[in-house]
Amino acid sequence: MTRMPIIVALFVAIFWGVWWVPMRLMADVGLTGVWPGVAMSATGAVALLVPLAFGIGSRLDLRTGIGSLMVGVAITLYSGALNFTDVVAAVVLFYLAPAWSTLIECIFLGRRWNRWNAIAISLSLAGMLVIVGGDFSLGGFGIGEIMALVAGLGWSAGCALIFTASEDRQHPMTLAFASTLGALVTGLIIGLSLEFPTTEAISDAAWLAVAAGVLYLAPLLFGNLWAAIRLPPALLSFLLTAEIISGVVTSSIFLDESFGLRETLGALLVAAAALIEIRSQKSRHVLSVAG
Repeated sequence: MTRMPIIVALFVAIFWGVWWVPMRLMADVGLTGVWPGVAMSATGAVALLVPLAFGIGSRLDLRTGIGSLMVGVAITLYSGALNFTDVVAAVVLFYLAPAWSTLIECIFLGRRWNRWNAIAISLSLAGMLVIVGGDFSLGGFGIGEIMALVAGLGWSAGCALIFTASEDRQHPMTLAFASTLGALVTGLIIGLSLEFPTTEAISDAAWLAVAAGVLYLAPLLFGNLWAAIRLPPALLSFLLTAEIISGVVTSSIFLDESFGLRETLGALLVAAAALIEIRSQKSRHVLSVAG
């Protein structure tokens, strides 16, 4: 396993951690709820369609198509969960993804469960709970919690389908475009059941949506799926938990939210979990790929 996919996954995770910035900016001009995600998905899809029109990409088979669509659905469900439930609940439930991914590898990809798997998952969950202050309860499990849980499952399953697909059906440009479509359709389904944004809000947020979709979402999805082709789903999920650290750090800098001993300890626990998973992947043979 080369280092570059790991570096790309970490880089992507850091930028996923500032997902709140375009969401907050568009909310400030009246585009709230799932609509910022819808707007970014639409403009991101257009941006990715341009290189595809010039032949940069590949055809999708059933496995890669479903996998990339599931990744897009997961992104929208997670961003929606942040609006429908406490951030703490949404983050913890979504980032059960490393556990789901590890189980998928053990059941379908021939990975053997060992104590290091349990330690990595435990450290990751402990780090998240420490960062959010341990204030987590499933009392009143509602739509937001369900969305976050399904998002984590969808993300894990989607990445596993992509990782196990045939190499000639795995161009990240095509996968990213399919993911934006999955995110867009999911966002529209959710959004149309809620309040539709005003014409003024759409107009005011248009330039933000274009910038966020073209310069932020499209490149991140490309990089994320480039890494998903090359990294086992559990390792990718563990690496992407760096998003939590990035989000906490950036919000403390720009929103004057706290970042003290508790947050530092939580970040170290999350980082330790990812390092254990990286070491675990390097110390064993390559996964046997199904189908």
